[in-house]
Amino acid sequence: MKDIIKEIPNKIEYEKYVLNNGLTVVLVPDKKLLTVLVDMFVKVGSQYEPDNIAGISHFLEHMSFKGTTNHPTNLDLIMPLDSVGSSYNAGTGFDMTDYYVMCGHQFAERAINFISDIFQNSVFPEVEFEREKGVVLEEIRMYEDMPQSKVEELFFELMYGKQGAGRSIAGSEKTVKGTTRKDMLDYYHKYYGTKNAYLFIGGNFDKKEVKKLIAKYFKKAKPGKGFVYPKTKIAQKNSRILMFKKDTKETHFILGFHGFPLFDEKNYTLNIIDELLSGGFASRLWQLVREKLGGAYYINSSIESFLDRGIFLVRGGIDSSRAEVILSEIVKEVKSLKESLVSKEELEKVKNYIIGKLFMKMDQPYNLKDYLILPTLYNKPVKTPKQELEKILKITPEDVRKMACKIFTKENINLAMVTALEGEKKFLNIINKI
Repeated sequence: MKDIIKEIPNKIEYEKYVLNNGLTVVLVPDKKLLTVLVDMFVKVGSQYEPDNIAGISHFLEHMSFKGTTNHPTNLDLIMPLDSVGSSYNAGTGFDMTDYYVMCGHQFAERAINFISDIFQNSVFPEVEFEREKGVVLEEIRMYEDMPQSKVEELFFELMYGKQGAGRSIAGSEKTVKGTTRKDMLDYYHKYYGTKNAYLFIGGNFDKKEVKKLIAKYFKKAKPGKGFVYPKTKIAQKNSRILMFKKDTKETHFILGFHGFPLFDEKNYTLNIIDELLSGGFASRLWQLVREKLGGAYYINSSIESFLDRGIFLVRGGIDSSRAEVILSEIVKEVKSLKESLVSKEELEKVKNYIIGKLFMKMDQPYNLKDYLILPTLYNKPVKTPKQELEKILKITPEDVRKMACKIFTKENINLAMVTALEGEKKFLNIINKI
């Protein structure tokens, strides 16, 4: 294994600098590629929104493609990208919004121009505003009709209650309908400043030329004001359950535990537990629920970490007629990590699985941005793939059991379900056996 580690990158070649107006830029040139990626992040998402305009970050993301002072219509704005086969999109999360363009390297200027334009010059035309509001409302209704999406919404509500982190990223029909164009303009001018943003450019480009383009297109960008972002309040003392009655043939569930914030090193041990439970077809949950019980098509665990909090969760869509049995077995499997040590052989297998995934990840150069974006966005040290892997390889069976004992408790467990079944109490009894 030590010989394998030598092949993992221990250095990431990148340049970070800050424009006079406060915009942080990270450049990762790679002449082996034929493309360039321009990716902009704004440190605002749904958890920072006032209750009455919940969903505005996501709505604003939609509206950013509807026209700017330089390109008044959607077609004016996107045609330069479409005409050269670019890939572009945006996404809203709880704590940030992301806009990107990937295109042939010879069209880097178009990508930078586009990103800078929607960041600085979006106008949110009134006609488009009302029309797109309808699109967003249909998106919300679509998620309501999708059990896998609905159970996730329920889960965050269960974990965090009536605060930003407990709401749907898209907001509700009521809040979206009530959001005005003035609300959006105020929100845009408040958060979309250079001190609250981060620009990543990777791929095949000349660094000197790209720096000139960045200076050209972002020179008029305004710094905006600094913000103190509210922290999510976490207060749980007992096991909790939230069931949503829906006429579905499957029972969709998320079993979740409070974990650790984004930069907490305890996540390395949690990562081992995640891979033990659902890392590949030989993992514990897959073998239990798919192979032994034949009770689900999808079953997995995962870690979701944010700046101020974290979650470890297990999710699946299971046979409703056997939901009690299957959930009981899942709880037993999770609990077993507290009761007995993982064998050295199984732990070694999991570590080798992580190494294999890392090798495949490193074969895709743009994946290096995953190691750069969040640390540089929040002014944290950048860790290389090798540094992270070395921490994971030091984890022992005792470390795994201690971590399992820490988070898999009755005071920390939550179960959200979308199901046609009745009986909250019987499912609460199941999870209380953790």
